[in-house]
Amino acid sequence: MGKKEPLLTRTKIRELKEKNGHEPKATAKVLKKEFEKKQEEISKQFAKEKKKQKEVTGSRAATTTKVQRRSSFLIKAIAVVILLLLILFFFVFFV
Repeated sequence: MGKKEPLLTRTKIRELKEKNGHEPKATAKVLKKEFEKKQEEISKQFAKEKKKQKEVTGSRAATTTKVQRRSSFLIKAIAVVILLLLILFFFVFFV
């Protein structure tokens, strides 16, 4: 037991400090990369949803007028068909 050496020398302490100093920077880089990946995934998700949604080409007023025209035409056509059926039944049963 001649010479006692210190448990940690200055060089070892310096090396440990450098390691600990670089770890937060490395973890910060890793965290930043993960954050960027998440942001990219989110932006891709919103882009997909935006592609699914079609742009509105007409106004509501235009579509309502189309529906009204179509419904009035169908009502008139149904009335004509009923009238023709009544005439047909009249000739079949009474003549």
